[in-house]
Amino acid sequence: MRYFFAALLLLTTQIALAQRFPKDNLYDSVNQWHIKIDDGWFTAKTIIFGDYSTSSRKNGVDESITGGAISSPLKPFSFTLSGKGAKIPVQTMEVTHIAFLNRDLPDFLDRASDKATFFYALLNDSKNDPLKRWELILKTSTYLDLNEDKLCGILRTEGESFRISANNRFGIANSYENICYVFRDGKKTIAAIVPGKNPRIWMRTDVDERTSNVVAAAMAALLLR
Repeated sequence: MRYFFAALLLLTTQIALAQRFPKDNLYDSVNQWHIKIDDGWFTAKTIIFGDYSTSSRKNGVDESITGGAISSPLKPFSFTLSGKGAKIPVQTMEVTHIAFLNRDLPDFLDRASDKATFFYALLNDSKNDPLKRWELILKTSTYLDLNEDKLCGILRTEGESFRISANNRFGIANSYENICYVFRDGKKTIAAIVPGKNPRIWMRTDVDERTSNVVAAAMAALLLR
């Protein structure tokens, strides 16, 4: 009898999940990347995922990345992402005001309180354009936001942007379990990441190399966070 109830619970959970999140072939195995984390006793933590690898993280602000334009950041660290011929320096931190490129925030971020903390990363995409810098800006989602896969952030540069939503499709409703961040190009989902102790990454195989490099750098910031 207990096996019957266990099977019924599993079926109910699967049905509830399907109702909350429509099927998306982004999460098919063909799009999933292998992840290897090297975090030994005598070595700094580095991560290899797909065709990319990170350097170890360095605490503090690297002004060669930021240009000295950021004051009083919280929990700053930097690292370099390498892969597909690219080397992208990344500076991450937590901040309460985003105005580094003198641009307005999208409405779904601008509605946050002035005291709200954002996770911020600055990416120097030097391979494709020595003058181009990308910003990753993420707010903290409520579990109700996660239930509905609502927008929580943006990856942007001048004239281009990818929106980011967050959900708990790999956890249970009304929880922060296994938060999944989804990168969207318009209405199309192009990549997703579940950071944390057991990370998972997906990237569509038809994503061009330039986009792949930038999104991978943003995902690396989440992996090393």
